[in-house]
Amino acid sequence: MSRRGFTLIELLIVVVIIGLLAAIAIPKFSNTKEKAYVAAMKSDLRNLATAEEAFFYDSAKYTTSFAMMGNFLASAGVVLVINEATPAGWSATTTSLYAPGRQCALFSGDYLPVAPPYREFTRRREGMCFALDGGVWLHRHTMRGERMVHLVSADKERLLGLGRELGLRPEWLQYKPLKDPRTGIRVPAWHWDVWGERLRRLDGETSSGV
Repeated sequence: MSRRGFTLIELLIVVVIIGLLAAIAIPKFSNTKEKAYVAAMKSDLRNLATAEEAFFYDSAKYTTSFAMMGNFLASAGVVLVINEATPAGWSATTTSLYAPGRQCALFSGDYLPVAPPYREFTRRREGMCFALDGGVWLHRHTMRGERMVHLVSADKERLLGLGRELGLRPEWLQYKPLKDPRTGIRVPAWHWDVWGERLRRLDGETSSGV
């Protein structure tokens, strides 16, 4: 009884198929890992905001010391930097050793945000995390081919007034309270923009922001 092995053509076909499957699977796996690293960066900023507010509740000021916030620790691979902290507010950024070029930023009170860089993707621009004070913040993005302009603020009356003045749809106005309605403790709101360019504060003249 004769035994037949694989021909060279058959082996080449198998190699090509394996190569195609690898070309499809590896980028998806890498993208999933990167999303997990970004999620860890965002989570650390949220936890830092809670720790800062707890410290502020006892000391009436914010701090750059992780030790004074119960030895606050960032996630593995996340580099967390508190840029400034005073009684007026604070700002911080996170980067990841495992996701080069990605950065998240958060700020509270009077400090301006540290705008992280973003990368161009085929279908969207990956945005930034921001905290919001009592001002009105502009958020532009395009979704389903429609250009949208959102206003985000903790000042509901001013938000509604600017919305009416600019003729924006009600669903484009996002109210973000600065205090937890249940506890009354000041909690910086934050916004993660997955479509747009950045949030930008209006300077009083509505035409300058749109």
